[in-house]
Order: sequence, then structure tokens, then C-alpha cells
Amino acid sequence: MAANTIEPRWWQSIRDLWTGTTSQPERLACFRRVTIEETKAYTLPRDISQIRVVRGGAWVSYQREDVVVYSGQTLKLLPDREGIVVTAIGRELAEIELYR
Repeated sequence: MAANTIEPRWWQSIRDLWTGTTSQPERLACFRRVTIEETKAYTLPRDISQIRVVRGGAWVSYQREDVVVYSGQTLKLLPDREGIVVTAIGRELAEIELYR
């Protein structure tokens, strides 16, 4: 299954296309893996630059918007931001990887 990336800005996709870089995080660079239960919420540390959902789905409250990220998708985060809260979708666990 190929991983999809959710970009917060359209120009980042264009930049990656022109420069030949990839927007997928390197698996070895994973800082921490977190499992979130259906009734719990997790606040991301400020130094996290992107998250990748490994299992389930995650509801991410980010920059006064809510973003749904499914298994295999990656969400890039801006460095200048307020607290980001992640919760699981539905009645299953959400497992996410955090990248600095």
C-alpha cells in the first residue's frame, strides 16, 4: 500500500515535483510511535514536523481546522503553530509515528 501525503500548502507539492524530492518521511527517522485509544487525546510536542498514521485513522485539530488522516497518510506540520491535538477516529486505536 502506497503512502499518501496531505500537504498543508499546495506549493509544497509543486516544489517537491520540481526538485525531485519526496514528501514521505524516512522510516528510520521516526522519533516516537504513539497509540491513541478511542476515548483519549494526545497533544503533539512542539518539535514534531510531521506525523504518519500507521493504523486506524486520526482526527487532527491543527491551525483552527480539523484534518482527518487515514492509515498510510502523512501530515506535514508548520513549525510556528499552537498545540496540536490528535484523537482516534471511530472505535479503533490510532497508531501514529512522530517525526522531528
